[in-house]
Amino acid sequence: MNVTPSSPRMIERIAAALEERARTRKQPLAARTSSWLSLVSICWELESRLHGSSDVTETDITLHRETFHRALSCGEDLILEWADQNANVRVLGVDRLTMESTLQSLRVKYTKWHGVWIPQASQQAIA
Repeated sequence: MNVTPSSPRMIERIAAALEERARTRKQPLAARTSSWLSLVSICWELESRLHGSSDVTETDITLHRETFHRALSCGEDLILEWADQNANVRVLGVDRLTMESTLQSLRVKYTKWHGVWIPQASQQAIA
């Protein structure tokens, strides 16, 4: 049973677009953080589908790994920018602790399926 949505390619494109929006420094930090949180939501959906299935395909694992890589890499960049700007995005109900907690949760889930998260390797994994 394939646990990913009917079009993994569509999920890949949406994840890539959200990552690009979150990395575009022309946008306000709040908008970029919102895009990242949307990407994280996709990760949680993929995680719940994998966790609840006994028949996981290679496509499922690959989509999960690539999406989590995008979210982790992008989130780590955003948290550094937050620190540089000493920012809080209260309008979204998000503060730095929330960001760090979300990143840690992503790391734990990533490690469960794919091994240790190494930030320097993040761009190579998606390429």
